[in-house]
Amino acid sequence: MARTVAPKPRTKAVKTPPVVRAQRIELVDDAGQVRAQLAVRPDGQPGVAFQDPAGKTRVLMGTLEDGAVTVALLDRRGRRRAALGVTAEGGASLTLVDGNG
Repeated sequence: MARTVAPKPRTKAVKTPPVVRAQRIELVDDAGQVRAQLAVRPDGQPGVAFQDPAGKTRVLMGTLEDGAVTVALLDRRGRRRAALGVTAEGGASLTLVDGNG
């Protein structure tokens, strides 16, 4: 008795674009709340920001016009508590601030 076997359907390869171009990319949680952003700031420099569940910015990373780079950690009130930076010339800084500023 001959048996016919249906050929397996071919799945199309999903083409992934090699580059995504945007001025701003937002990551959102299941509720649609923005939790992270990658954007070009008004001064033309790139930056990344992370928000906590309450929507407060808690981490900032970016470059400055002179080529320096910074990472800042903010408290719930938006005050900078820790910062790490490297100047355009290669000098490094670390700043820690207590609750009194």
